[in-house]
Amino acid sequence: MYKEVVKKEDYSKHSIRIQEPFVVGIIGLIDFLLIVALGAITYYFYPGWDSERNTFYFSTIFFTAAVIVSSLRTTHCYDLENLRFQESKIRRPIGIFSLVFLVTISLGFIFKISDEFSRIWVLLWLSTSIIAFSVSRALLEPVIKSLVGRGHLIRNIAVVGGGKQGEYFVRKLKENAYPWIRLVGVYDDRSSRISSSIRKSIGVSGNTTKLINDARTGKVDDIVIALPSDHIERIQEIVDKLEVLPNNINLSPNISSMVFNQTNHRDYGGMQLLNLRSRPMEGWRQFVKFMEDRIIALLIFLMILPVMAIIAILIKLDSPGPILFTQNRYGFNNKLIKVYKFRSMYSDQSDSNAEKLVTRNDSRITRLGAFLRRSSLDELPQFLNVLRGEMSIVGPRPHALKASAAGRLYDDIVDDYAKRHRVKPGITGWAQINGWRGETDTEEKIQKRVEYDLEYIENWSLILDLKIIAQTAFGGFFGKNAY
Repeated sequence: MYKEVVKKEDYSKHSIRIQEPFVVGIIGLIDFLLIVALGAITYYFYPGWDSERNTFYFSTIFFTAAVIVSSLRTTHCYDLENLRFQESKIRRPIGIFSLVFLVTISLGFIFKISDEFSRIWVLLWLSTSIIAFSVSRALLEPVIKSLVGRGHLIRNIAVVGGGKQGEYFVRKLKENAYPWIRLVGVYDDRSSRISSSIRKSIGVSGNTTKLINDARTGKVDDIVIALPSDHIERIQEIVDKLEVLPNNINLSPNISSMVFNQTNHRDYGGMQLLNLRSRPMEGWRQFVKFMEDRIIALLIFLMILPVMAIIAILIKLDSPGPILFTQNRYGFNNKLIKVYKFRSMYSDQSDSNAEKLVTRNDSRITRLGAFLRRSSLDELPQFLNVLRGEMSIVGPRPHALKASAAGRLYDDIVDDYAKRHRVKPGITGWAQINGWRGETDTEEKIQKRVEYDLEYIENWSLILDLKIIAQTAFGGFFGKNAY
């Protein structure tokens, strides 16, 4: 499809990268809108819009379009390697279109509602949809080719293991030559087992600690562990070490016979890999989360602007100092972000690193600040962080750098603490609506927060986010533990 235009050493160049989930998400959205539009247009011309039947027709149109796009996604038709305009790549989507339309007609017969819609309309809609889909794929191919060629649509891969297994995987990756897959390095903790081929052709970028540091900077998208199949304990040790990262962790070929819980196979550069750890909210889920944050955050921000303006005036009247307070906190992938809050303390007593725990009747807090903290209204400026892409509306709450419980830093108390940073932090979260907010004067409180945060990450869905937002808006602002 595309000539190979990006080499290993290009990863340091400053090209703007577009995440693959956003590309396939946009393509899926276009497909959905295209199918809906064609259904409505063909209905307009034949049999013609009828006010008595519009609800039925449009319900059928939206339902069918949703099923088709969902089926295309689950059958990997949106994978980059399957977006080519080739007979072998078009045949499967066309089959899905035909099958879904056949099922729609069959359901009409089963529920005895087939007389409600025109069969000619169904055939026209199916025909135009298949033609439009094929044309869109023909037009899409040069666009993707351009994005890949310019280095914008690239998947960076790091290999753990420089022995024979790693050598085999790297060789197969080069032979298959998928241009959107870029090898950024081979990592190994034991220099004695590096194969001569790896040492000469690529070299070793460092150990797994170096890999974690590189992944923190965004150089790595996916990680492939390439070790012999009998090194099960070593593989598990590496997985445990790397699962603090928001990256897919896969096992290389020839060891897929190993048994792991909650794993699945996936095609990667023409090879079958065994997925051990998936990126949270990956693929279309990542796209949905992105759209949720941008659309809902913008709507809420516009709604609360008058409230924020009133609070800003009251803060200036209550005590001297700035309106906003900024604090460095850990965000996605352990990156530092500046979190915005309405100032709730006297400006000369602000604690930017949260080295001293806030307690009930804390003398550092202003009169207005006490109300703002109890009601969580001091958090409203964080919608700016969401619109800037640094936070989400829903997610684990970001903690200050020196935040502690019972005199110990959070990450010293909870072994899995860093796993919270595999997703963007949120203004509100699953832990908060379940009562775990406010003061953390005991180790149990931070342990329970992390427990709920990890439960949220593993079970994320758009419905869950909307539930948390609703509970926060209609009952989660005030809390007895917040001060």
